[in-house]
Amino acid sequence: MRLCKAVMTDLKLLTAPLTLDRLTWRNFPIAATMAIKYFRWEGVTVVATYLWSLIRTANLRLVRPMVQRRLFEITRRDLLSARVETVDSLIHGKLARWVSVEFGNGSDVELLAFVIRYFGHNRLLVFRQMALCSELERRFGGVYHGVIPCAKGQQFYIYAVAPQSHELELQHEFSIKSINSASFQIDAKFFIVSDGKEYIGLTGYYSTGFWPNMIFGGWGTVRRRNAYRYTVLAVLQLTENLAISQNGSWFLVETTNAAVYRAARFCYELFGLQMILEIPNFYADGESYIIYGKSLG
Repeated sequence: MRLCKAVMTDLKLLTAPLTLDRLTWRNFPIAATMAIKYFRWEGVTVVATYLWSLIRTANLRLVRPMVQRRLFEITRRDLLSARVETVDSLIHGKLARWVSVEFGNGSDVELLAFVIRYFGHNRLLVFRQMALCSELERRFGGVYHGVIPCAKGQQFYIYAVAPQSHELELQHEFSIKSINSASFQIDAKFFIVSDGKEYIGLTGYYSTGFWPNMIFGGWGTVRRRNAYRYTVLAVLQLTENLAISQNGSWFLVETTNAAVYRAARFCYELFGLQMILEIPNFYADGESYIIYGKSLG
């Protein structure tokens, strides 16, 4: 209750409502300059994302898709054992690649060992069922980190692969083939935040078919001299409104536990977002990958 009152009080402190201007070629230099300044080593990825978005809007051919989806089939003794879907997204950052596994005639440890060995460099495995997560932890040293909720009561179970898992012996009784590799359908839009006098921040959103009806905030920041608590909360509200306009079931933001993002994490919690997933040592020793979120239902 105190947090809700604090949010309302902070929002009332705004002297003028903030507005969003869609990212265009005209304002791209401003957005790129802010991204490089405030997103540390991720700034180049942010600028690449902006360029991809503008080129995509202009229906120009891309040298490399920003989001790529691949489908594989794993067979054992000519019988289908599993289907694997991978999504490699530069919007997530080069290390945040997701691997989803759906088993055919039941899962077993040997099959999972093959999946870990073959796809383990992607760091994260996503299961649509809880089966064998504890066995994975016991046998291969990775860690089951939790659940990402999804629409219609579905859940995704996240298992982070330990580095030593890459050294598992590849089981020769399995064979794998690629059955599809194509650009992935994605909805992504980015904006510059204006206070009516000047541009003070960045925000946006994206969603993919891999996470149905889940809207991620995309590269949000507020210029340091404008980064009052009520301004940050107002930008979060504008971004959540975008998620609602896209009929999202969940509004999510990604971050890390780095000290530079401490104030941002405080504002996320003040805004009502809850930490729903933390994967320790993901980006570097001591730096976790974190997802905050809230249901829009």
